[in-house]
Amino acid sequence: MEADFETVDNAFCVDYGLSVPDTFEMCGQEECAHWDAGEWTLCQRSRCFGRNTAIQKREVKCRFANGTEATDACSVSQSPISRQECYSERCKGVWRVEPWSEVSVSLCEFFRHLSLVFNSIYLFLFLSLFMSFYLSLL
Repeated sequence: MEADFETVDNAFCVDYGLSVPDTFEMCGQEECAHWDAGEWTLCQRSRCFGRNTAIQKREVKCRFANGTEATDACSVSQSPISRQECYSERCKGVWRVEPWSEVSVSLCEFFRHLSLVFNSIYLFLFLSLFMSFYLSLL
């Protein structure tokens, strides 16, 4: 015969004379290990990842209550994130204009090209679009 169980508010159990169980687990004489997350690095000093986007980092360690590191005592699936994207004005593409080149007959005698270097992850996209435009002129 199976027993029927029902979840009720803690107040019913207390009124019945039952004590509420602890909400944390003890490991021996100390609390169990927990994840300890440090402060985020400043976004303006973080490494650029894309246009106006940097990656902030922080140290995340599993520690016992006394502060010592607990290598395998915490669940990896419950670990706080250690990296996140952030907005940074410092991470913007910048054009660097170089001197005009000589006239190139292969492009067209009426065109001169300007050597531009774009310091960003969008360089490949820019060059692809430029080549598509150039090929459409031929």
